[in-house]
Amino acid sequence: MRFSACTKNTMLHSAAKMSRQSPLDKMERWGENAMRLLGTAKGVYDAGRTVYNFASAAAPYLQAGMAML
Repeated sequence: MRFSACTKNTMLHSAAKMSRQSPLDKMERWGENAMRLLGTAKGVYDAGRTVYNFASAAAPYLQAGMAML
């Protein structure tokens, strides 16, 4: 079965039209990506804060141990 160039273009155009996203869909996807990025940033911040708190708590003991050497 052969399609003419006009029929083929019409089919491609209608397929492209159906695959377009509405502005609300784009906004929703942008919001989801922004929330995912903020969640990752908060996770990195929390991990850094935990390491810092551990180092701050261990520092006096390490200092006393080094003084004994």
